[in-house]
Amino acid sequence: MKNEFDRRLKNIEQELTDLKTAGEYTSVKSAEYTYGTLVSTGVYRITYETRPEAIFSIIYGSVSGSDVAIVEPRTPTSNHQIVDVVTTYYDGNGYVTKQVPLSIISNRAVTDVERIS
Repeated sequence: MKNEFDRRLKNIEQELTDLKTAGEYTSVKSAEYTYGTLVSTGVYRITYETRPEAIFSIIYGSVSGSDVAIVEPRTPTSNHQIVDVVTTYYDGNGYVTKQVPLSIISNRAVTDVERIS
């Protein structure tokens, strides 16, 4: 009985070690970085290169000085992702719309960024 328990315990320990060291979860994937597309208030469609894995991205509007940018990416579908951008703000004298560079860090290369509205 004790030998059976020891064997099962060793099997569980081995399974845990295998899970912790699985190559799929510990391998470093390369990241694509796209910077410089100037955007202002509107809705944009980002097109990514075709690959079998799901899109994982971080998108933000670069801000310098007093420039303001709100970037709200939607859930990606297929090879596209819709992003809502707001760069219009009230400065005390009226509304001002700035252009800011859009930065995209993703697991797929960006092939196009276009304004759709």
